[in-house]
Amino acid sequence: ADVGGDSSAVQGELKDQVVQLIFSTDCAFAAVLGDGHRVVTWGHARNGGDSRAVQGELKDQVVQQLCSTSHAFAAVLENGHRVVTWGAAASGGDSAEVQFELKDQVVEQIYSTSRAFAVVLGNSRVVTWGHADHGGDSSAVQGDLKDQVVQQICSTDYAFAALLANGRVVTWGHVGSGGDSSAVQGQLKDQVVQHIYSTAYAFAAVLGNGRVVTWGNADR
Repeated sequence: ADVGGDSSAVQGELKDQVVQLIFSTDCAFAAVLGDGHRVVTWGHARNGGDSRAVQGELKDQVVQQLCSTSHAFAAVLENGHRVVTWGAAASGGDSAEVQFELKDQVVEQIYSTSRAFAVVLGNSRVVTWGHADHGGDSSAVQGDLKDQVVQQICSTDYAFAALLANGRVVTWGHVGSGGDSSAVQGQLKDQVVQHIYSTAYAFAAVLGNGRVVTWGNADR
């Protein structure tokens, strides 16, 4: 019951409502109701099951996107102009430090590792928060991301990989779980990367010439 198995406390809120989306952390659920104007949560309180502290921010807002880490949720509100987070602070539930970067920007897409979030803004910037070792700190690669169009972001449990429009792949997060792609950058150079895939600990890039290049945890 403490990890989402008992929804009896919220059945009154769910009654006669159309559930559009359900997302989960490891220990809680979040349901977007009706036309996106309401979010109902249940499960472990500290891991996303208790959203009472942010209901004022969510009230009368349309939730366009909902994303989760293992212990936190992030909701992108209507027109992409605001992100509301709740759950474990260290796992992305506290986005206070990056709200000034998100202000007046349109969030195009939101992604997550197990303990961090990354958003691509309308001005092509990438903003991250959450656990630094899980991709929450992208400061080391902001120079590589600056003024670049991000076509895709893929994630392991511990790292992000961004595919740029110029064909480059930029990675950050835990070194041994895909955050360090320096060993394969020579193989990726001057190649068109078609798509990036991931396991929980490693990445695989499919190139235009049909080759597959991998990095991260060798056993995974």
